[in-house]
Amino acid sequence: MNQEKTFNLFSFIQQIFIIFGVQVLFTLLLIRFYPIDSFLTEFSVLPKLIELGNQGISTAVLSQFFISALGIAALVTVFTTDLIFKKMLYLWRSIFMFAGITIYMVFIIIIFGSFPVDSIEGWISFFITFALFFVLSISVMILKTSYESKKYEKILKEFKERNGEMKDE
Repeated sequence: MNQEKTFNLFSFIQQIFIIFGVQVLFTLLLIRFYPIDSFLTEFSVLPKLIELGNQGISTAVLSQFFISALGIAALVTVFTTDLIFKKMLYLWRSIFMFAGITIYMVFIIIIFGSFPVDSIEGWISFFITFALFFVLSISVMILKTSYESKKYEKILKEFKERNGEMKDE
């Protein structure tokens, strides 16, 4: 079954808020359960993130999260639909999407000054966290695809059984 994947505004908006929600949830858990004093070293890479301490996340940080979620969702949409790359293999789409999101996030970090650009610890932390979330998102995507595949196989099997029974009568 060769079905074109087209742009869907509601799916796009849903994706923005899923990404945004995961960013906020991760940050809230980090702030809530990780000792803030451990962030306050001479190599502190998260001064804006922890400016409210254990009390929450600032509106500036939430705005940055939203802007990054918007850009990530846009890149995912471009690379997973047939808007631009109709004949590109899915593997290449995935590789370019990963590269695009990485470049976009580096741009966001530099523009918003999420941490000092010359902070080696900041970049190492970013790339480790980015890699972990990438692996997590790929795992979820594989599980979702596997679940949907099994669901459709079951529906097809039931259809064939019903269709076969109808022909016998």
